[in-house]
Amino acid sequence: MKIGVVGEYIQHDGRYHFANEAQGFLEYAAREHDVYVLHPADQGKDTHFPAVNLSSGKKELVDVPSLNGIYFGLVGKKLWQFDQNNCLSLQLERFCNTLEFLRQFENKVAFVNPSEGMIYNTSKQYIFDLELPFIESEKVESLDHLMKIAKTPGFIAKPLIAERAKGLVFPDRMSEDELQEYGDCYLSPHTDRGSIYDRIQVGQGIMVQPYQESFRQLGERKIAVVGGEVTLPRTNEADVEIVTYANGARILKFDPTPEEAAIAVRAFNVFNERFPVHYMRVDIVGGPGDLRINELEVINPDFATMDKIFTDAEHNDHYERVLQAIARAEPVKKAS
Repeated sequence: MKIGVVGEYIQHDGRYHFANEAQGFLEYAAREHDVYVLHPADQGKDTHFPAVNLSSGKKELVDVPSLNGIYFGLVGKKLWQFDQNNCLSLQLERFCNTLEFLRQFENKVAFVNPSEGMIYNTSKQYIFDLELPFIESEKVESLDHLMKIAKTPGFIAKPLIAERAKGLVFPDRMSEDELQEYGDCYLSPHTDRGSIYDRIQVGQGIMVQPYQESFRQLGERKIAVVGGEVTLPRTNEADVEIVTYANGARILKFDPTPEEAAIAVRAFNVFNERFPVHYMRVDIVGGPGDLRINELEVINPDFATMDKIFTDAEHNDHYERVLQAIARAEPVKKAS
């Protein structure tokens, strides 16, 4: 196959370096396929987009319609060795601009995942739309509503559009001025000028949830589902401060119970009833008989492939599942 992979890289000492989490998949895919890496900061023109050809190690213009598929799962990943902390929510506009350009070819090239599912997943509005056992959640309707919630301890607030716990706060720990600033940031209306980015930002807002004590007791289980099958399950063990502010949890491999695996696959299937996707990560909290879904990630889930908790064989099995998903995917048919 001829595969496009959207992801960050940097040129240093005469060669290209890719995000740490992307490296394993890129090396595995390049063994048998022609792989081109498309940086979301670049711009396409006509039918071409700048890309690093992994076979030659050189940057060239790739004809987008000539690709069999484009994989988006590795966008927004960090290059640790260059202190480059990429984050999709902080670089959302440039990702949307790239998606806007590539999307004109989606009827000819298979997207993994398809664009409509990714656009929908940028906002946690899905928590209120999909019939799944999510953590009890409430949308904040106004600043006064947020101020009222802040009078009761035990709640966390977070933006509908964010990742890596960006914007996550404990309202009861904030002053009125801080709450005002927080509300101004996430409750202010956005003008829709017709772009994908504007379409997403119009849906920005704030949601609140009761803090889950099971975070501290049981951690958060993160289960990847590719093609309807569970792969690379792990748990993040941490206390309240680390879990809610992300990036510091101790990551461990774990074997999901039948109940945990079933809820992850169910989430995958329910999401697919609304928008087709090929891969997903399902984040679960709670104990037996009371499992709750914290989040669904279908754009660029961290599958922990750069961590040492999985064997090379497990990594390769995961990469093969992703390649099979790309091979099975089909371009989006134009409405007749």
